[in-house]
Amino acid sequence: MNEEDIQQFQNVIKIYVLSDEQLNEEDADIFREFAMDLVDGKDFCALILDFHVNGELFENLPLDLKVEDYQKILHAVNSEYDISYVNLDHWFYLSQD
Repeated sequence: MNEEDIQQFQNVIKIYVLSDEQLNEEDADIFREFAMDLVDGKDFCALILDFHVNGELFENLPLDLKVEDYQKILHAVNSEYDISYVNLDHWFYLSQD
């Protein structure tokens, strides 16, 4: 789906699946089913599901993630989102809205 195709939709949900190894088809289908349940079946809604593999990233991530670590994850999936301003002390509350 290119940028022109995306413009025709009012709601686009983009989900990145990042793993340390290539997913088998059965595991990938589980993510696809989950993602499809998030998208309204109307014509103006679209889903973009991208699978990425980066084993090195998982080996180097600490257990207690900081904003910089989440930013590395976003870069691993070629995302340009900047989350440097996020305060992880309030992360829980953000996820509840």
